[in-house]
Amino acid sequence: MHTFIGSPSWDDWRRGQEILVGIGSDAYRSARRDMIVNETARPKIPYSGRPLAVTPDSDRRAVYGLRRWTIDPDTWERFAHLTEFGVWPAMDAMGHRVLGNFYDAVLSDDMEVTNLAGYHSVGNWHATRTPQAPDSGVSPELLKLFQESGRERHALTRHTWVQVMNAHWPD
Repeated sequence: MHTFIGSPSWDDWRRGQEILVGIGSDAYRSARRDMIVNETARPKIPYSGRPLAVTPDSDRRAVYGLRRWTIDPDTWERFAHLTEFGVWPAMDAMGHRVLGNFYDAVLSDDMEVTNLAGYHSVGNWHATRTPQAPDSGVSPELLKLFQESGRERHALTRHTWVQVMNAHWPD
């Protein structure tokens, strides 16, 4: 199953990894040491039907947020339900699009959940954090669901981290 967003194939992704770690004549192991600050590898399983095999043009955005949550594995099903059916509907009403959702393939005391979602701008990303603004386009019902689900999901979260970045879509 292809789950590497932006990589044409498993073979291409794998070859890129080999180059990064210094395997092959085109590798640049010494330069890599200067670029990488911290590196981890966590096998992931996709959920919520994402990623799609091909990202539709309608789901492409200018800015992406890569968010990770650490949760207790026993709370996974509730966390996933609150996310997909409680938090996302309000954010989707504001233009948020999920490209990928993943959880750890290997269970331990902590489970990492990873989400890659697109936004029209950094301002749009920020607005989706608190969609209660009158001009947000979010209905009162979705706003209530967002707030209740967000509070419950936050209570299940041990740690969270986000990185917002610009998109670079191939033409």
